[in-house]
Amino acid sequence: MAGTIRTKLPQLRVARGFLAAALLVTCEPAGAANAILPNGTYQYAIIDSGQAASTSRIVVTRSASKIVISEHSEPMEPAEVTRRTLDAATFAALSFADEVDGRTFTTVTVNGAKAVVKLDGRQTTLSAAPGAPFAVVDANAASFFQLPAVLHGASTSRLTLANLFLGYSAMPLSASSSTTPRPAGVPARDVARDVTVDGKRGTLWFDPQSYVLDRFDLPSQRLAFVLKSYVDVVESLP
Repeated sequence: MAGTIRTKLPQLRVARGFLAAALLVTCEPAGAANAILPNGTYQYAIIDSGQAASTSRIVVTRSASKIVISEHSEPMEPAEVTRRTLDAATFAALSFADEVDGRTFTTVTVNGAKAVVKLDGRQTTLSAAPGAPFAVVDANAASFFQLPAVLHGASTSRLTLANLFLGYSAMPLSASSSTTPRPAGVPARDVARDVTVDGKRGTLWFDPQSYVLDRFDLPSQRLAFVLKSYVDVVESLP
């Protein structure tokens, strides 16, 4: 089976524990004051129990109507890329695709409260809970990168996760205000929001203007995604 549902470490532990992790920013994206999820290339290190375990590169490409969040992560196949498409005005999920060498293996098309997942000619339809719009997640960093913007655009404290890890399922996510102490290195401007999935709680730390995720802590799994660099250039992925 191709795509992000293949075996991945440490992303496997992320998905089992919560489908979440942590992000620690070391630079401020240019244009953050003027755009939510600015165009450019974001490089992440995935930290497992305090040790760097793998990397992820996320590329954001904006147009008048859409935002495309592309990602190549290790361990993916050398030419594998995932692409999430959001509505540029509302940040609502529109689609997802997992591609290898130009071939598309898994797609998700979101239409309101329905998400249609297709793989190898098979089709599964997931339903969102009332008042809890979809966000498409797998076991990689872009799943979490999108959350502050999606929650902001939906003006809600609940999402339905179209979960693509080890089969397909609709999982509820709830968000709430946070009293978590600010970790070292998190910019003073950041705001915090707790999110809970499957009984596991994490804390989003993000810029309140750009909604770029600076840090997402998942204490129960000792996992972190750390933003190592950002450039306002849309680079190519494999």
